[in-house]
Amino acid sequence: MATVMHQGRKEIAVTGTAVAIGTAQEVNWLIIVAELHNKEPIVVGSASVTRDESATDGPRIEPGGFLRFGLCDINDVYINGRAGDSAFYVASSGT
Repeated sequence: MATVMHQGRKEIAVTGTAVAIGTAQEVNWLIIVAELHNKEPIVVGSASVTRDESATDGPRIEPGGFLRFGLCDINDVYINGRAGDSAFYVASSGT
């Protein structure tokens, strides 16, 4: 079985603007970890995810916390939060 690992760090440049975690890549699993220095929780969702209490909100990750996904395309996963906040991700693809 060949496994390819993917990892990276994404920073939110503009408060309230959703940022894609990565480029198009189907993965078997994905873990997103919010950095400890973040001022507030980051919100995870689709391209329309907001950081407000609204219908387009996704799950929140507290600073230092993480969220795990199963099979997905990392280009379809976005984070939103305050400028300067960031998250790391690690994922695996392969057969």
